[in-house]
Amino acid sequence: MEFVSPVELDVDKHIFEIMKMVSEKGIKRLVIDSISSFEDSVTDLQKYKDYLWALVQMLKVRSITAVFTVLTEDLFSPVVVTRTKTSLLADNIIILRYVERNSTIKKALSILKARGTNHSRDLREYEITASGIEIMEKLDVQDMLR
Repeated sequence: MEFVSPVELDVDKHIFEIMKMVSEKGIKRLVIDSISSFEDSVTDLQKYKDYLWALVQMLKVRSITAVFTVLTEDLFSPVVVTRTKTSLLADNIIILRYVERNSTIKKALSILKARGTNHSRDLREYEITASGIEIMEKLDVQDMLR
């Protein structure tokens, strides 16, 4: 596990540090939590988009699975993947958010994108248990907060 402060992010340097770490440690899975904090810290958004594109391409070439998390401003808001529209880089997008159901806040999961597959478009309740993630029943539109 490595920590990079978003305040100290130099995208030119960071991509080489990631690739060096991946190579030296034989990493096959990489999680960046979250790219939102990086996005908030850069002044040149085009350079940031270029950085993400290059990083994703370098990881794909090496068959490294990458998971990038993105935080939203409003936990109950409509789905906005990123302000910089970098979702086109992703092969898969899973949305985790909250909904109101029977006057209770529930966790909801939906697959926004799964490139090359005919995936479910259902919004489903989920719980994180000691045994893992449990995907539950389909939620209806009337369950969602507006």
